[in-house]
Amino acid sequence: MTINYIMNNYKSVVVLSGSMVETLLIYYCEKKKIQIIDYSKNQRNISKKLYDADLGDLLNYFQIHGMLDDILVHMGNISRISRNFIHPGKELRDTEELNEAKASICFISAIEILFAICSRAT
Repeated sequence: MTINYIMNNYKSVVVLSGSMVETLLIYYCEKKKIQIIDYSKNQRNISKKLYDADLGDLLNYFQIHGMLDDILVHMGNISRISRNFIHPGKELRDTEELNEAKASICFISAIEILFAICSRAT
């Protein structure tokens, strides 16, 4: 991700930041022996096996269980939402394009979550 950031490969940075955040959250769950991702959303109880959960599920779980501060969850959601740029149809339909600012936000968000998870995982 860092090399792509330096090389101004914006799309790669956005995709890799979301993937890195998801991997970090899964790593943390594995380390803490968390196998079920469960949370409530819109008066619905959601329960998934760790490897069936997507990034949105993981972020909700971490937020509801107080494992990540709200600001870090929002930062993770930026990467989750921006990752949709990998779909060619989205690029063709939307006038919004990936630029340095969006890549920087995703990069910095991933780094902040990395530090937060690593400090909690030990």
